[in-house]
Amino acid sequence: VIAASEDGTIGLHTPEGDIVWRDGLENQLRRTSIIGSQNKKRISIHLVDSSLSVYGFDAESGEQLWQTESVLAEDLSEDQVTRGVLELVDDTIIGFFTVGYETTTLEGFAPGTGERLWVLRPAEKDDTYDHLAWGSSENAPLPRGRILFDMANRMGSIDQDGNLRWEPEISDAISGIDTPTVTDGQTVYLPTGSALIK
Repeated sequence: VIAASEDGTIGLHTPEGDIVWRDGLENQLRRTSIIGSQNKKRISIHLVDSSLSVYGFDAESGEQLWQTESVLAEDLSEDQVTRGVLELVDDTIIGFFTVGYETTTLEGFAPGTGERLWVLRPAEKDDTYDHLAWGSSENAPLPRGRILFDMANRMGSIDQDGNLRWEPEISDAISGIDTPTVTDGQTVYLPTGSALIK
């Protein structure tokens, strides 16, 4: 079991609770996620800390393999970060990063090396939808290698190459959209403050 705590501690524990390895990061782990990837040589885990540094660890030994910063990481304080979430689409780690409530990037990284493959700024596509919706801390997988996410009451999806596509717009009258959920690979359910929308 991989576990991480807000103080920056990450470790591998047996089902009985015994520690296999433990490591401490320089920064806290707030509003983050842990994802895994696998190649022929190793299983790796990836996470992002509160300063928007992205990490790769060997899941078995705990060895830190790489560390890469978001393009938003320069000259910011941890208190400014409102979103740092990772997802894996095919062979690319996709980071969803927001600073404040106005600046968002979606960034692609290579799982094995941490190399930044691309950077997308959604506001350059449509400045009305320039930040990820609060509460959508997880993102839903779609068929054919895409991730669905919620951005200011509008749904978008992105693939491993950074291609952004706006999904059908949701009425401005609907608020409080939480994590989108995909069932049977194609039906999307959108929990809101007052209803479940299919």
